[in-house]
Amino acid sequence: MDRSSLMFLVHITDGYSFGKMIGIVKSETEHVTMVFSPETIEISFINGSKCAVHKIVLYTQELAQYSYNIRGDDGELLPEYPIAVDANELFNTTKGIGRRDAIRLYWLAGDNKINIQPIKNSTKDPGRGGALFVKILSMEHTRYDIPTYNKEPNVRVSAKDFADICGQASTLKCAALEMVGQANGVIFNGILPNNTIASTQKFMSQTAVNNPSNQVATPSVNIPNMEEMLSGLKLDNLASLQPTGLTLNIIKKEDALTVRVAIATVKALSKIHNISQTGTLLRFFFAEGLPTKIESPISTYGLYTCCLRNVKA
Repeated sequence: MDRSSLMFLVHITDGYSFGKMIGIVKSETEHVTMVFSPETIEISFINGSKCAVHKIVLYTQELAQYSYNIRGDDGELLPEYPIAVDANELFNTTKGIGRRDAIRLYWLAGDNKINIQPIKNSTKDPGRGGALFVKILSMEHTRYDIPTYNKEPNVRVSAKDFADICGQASTLKCAALEMVGQANGVIFNGILPNNTIASTQKFMSQTAVNNPSNQVATPSVNIPNMEEMLSGLKLDNLASLQPTGLTLNIIKKEDALTVRVAIATVKALSKIHNISQTGTLLRFFFAEGLPTKIESPISTYGLYTCCLRNVKA
């Protein structure tokens, strides 16, 4: 590889988490724009049903290797550079990555493709591995930003528990998964097409259980009984490279912290436990006038954020 022609190179030791992350992305969008910069690699998009905004940030200082050398016509390093690819093509190059495998992505000057090199754990010299590729697309790039929430989440829920809840909703052929936000907890209801509840689970922070006046979210415990606390939702403008935004329908004032998530997005989120380490706790944020926000680490090198709004009837 000619280093002088190298525009960027990304080497991720935990290739499995990257591949599973792309699996979620592929389920929610047809195209992926990756915004490269010296400090981060960012992916953000709104899904086809307009009910979820996804934002992924990979921190380059946490990667095994990262090189950024994209320059303008004046020879100066560009602060950032967007590259779009087909989501399904990208997924097909990463779906075979195992739990102990790595991955390398690189782009050479004058090339119209990104080279992607899965690195099997048994490969002693990664440079000998064959490289796949995805074509670079010419299209408009849009960036979505996330509204500001309280620093501390309302509740933390095991990634595996949440993935199981999403999987159960799919198995039961639910039309949506309802998330009822509370000050220190959350209720998950699987909603059938006839609008009846097929399953329900409640989680509260352990601190809230032991001391209800404490507002700091801690690891959650599953609470079998149900409480009534519903709400509505509004998603303010999302900053983008091309100005864009969403406004959510407010159903009722007392429904301000409840969101019904389309089953297609629920199926995508049923894989969320695969992008982080075993035992990871997802962070749930609920706020009046804002979408429900879920945060998950991506292995040791990134952050995945999803903002959820009511699916339109």
